[in-house]
Amino acid sequence: MKKSNSLINSNFLNIVPMICSLMVVMIHQHLVAGDAYTASSRIISFFTHGLCTAAVPTFFLLSRYLFFRNTDALSAVFQKQTKRIKSVLMPFLAWSAFYYALYAAVSVAVPSFLESAVNLSPLGILKGIVFYEYSFPLWYMFQLCVFVLLTPVLMLILKNKIASIAVLTIATVLGFMGTELSVDVGGYERSLFQVNFFAYYWLGCLLTRLPDMQTAIVTLAKKLPYAVILVVLLGASILASLLFDELIPSFNNRIAIPLVFAAFLLLMAKFCHRDKLYAAPKVSTMVIYGVHSAVGIFLGKLLLSRAGLPAIIHFPISFIAVAAVSAAVAWIMRYIKPIHWVFSGAR
Repeated sequence: MKKSNSLINSNFLNIVPMICSLMVVMIHQHLVAGDAYTASSRIISFFTHGLCTAAVPTFFLLSRYLFFRNTDALSAVFQKQTKRIKSVLMPFLAWSAFYYALYAAVSVAVPSFLESAVNLSPLGILKGIVFYEYSFPLWYMFQLCVFVLLTPVLMLILKNKIASIAVLTIATVLGFMGTELSVDVGGYERSLFQVNFFAYYWLGCLLTRLPDMQTAIVTLAKKLPYAVILVVLLGASILASLLFDELIPSFNNRIAIPLVFAAFLLLMAKFCHRDKLYAAPKVSTMVIYGVHSAVGIFLGKLLLSRAGLPAIIHFPISFIAVAAVSAAVAWIMRYIKPIHWVFSGAR
């Protein structure tokens, strides 16, 4: 592979999105309830509330980096915004509509299966799809749509280095404080703008304008032994899980996630900057992300929950099963091109 000081090289693009998709699947297998001090709770929380929390920040950073890479004019921003209608907005609405239709069908066919009936009115349909009422993991896509909408303004800020760094600083501070803009949508709250995730998103913007920052990250990653990076990642993940489960008092239970993210980014940079070129996955990570909730509901509610397995056994089995079935669905959908085109965002 051609040598490069770019943080996000071919290996990074081929490997990291798939790893992060699997981490997202793992997060949503956290079903432990009860005593947070048990060994099984701590082990599971280490992964779901610790290590895997690096996935979404990485996705936001990568999304913004790819958007602003080789984008220097406002006209190019508008062109890319138009493309994002196909690659971001279309799959978001498609998956949200899919889950609405799935829950609506179950609500009519087996009313006792759900806690409450699905609102089938035109307003209920609109609200259920736009605000992803029946698939909470789609919050990421919703937030990404909001950020994409703001890109012309962000492009103007990016033209000024001092202003760009100031925005990152302000977003980081407000993110630590847990600042966000939310709206109540008929009994459930939805975030319109999450400042903490905007900070990662904005960092991705800055990386396109500050190549020295990319070089510094890659250089540091190459110098540090794997053992050092893994120890930091391990420690940060343990701390993040303890904070999230409120076993350590803190004003913000997500304050350790930037450290988890930083260690994960260094690990990926070190691993991806090798002479060997790794092949891209044969399945769409967007499809895995979209379908895994439905697979988890089916396997969790209808099959695994009846097995009565201990949490420490249920967790890995659930993760492996949901990941495998989701990947299989993604692989099969490749051959149903119109459907795959819509649900993968034309990827």
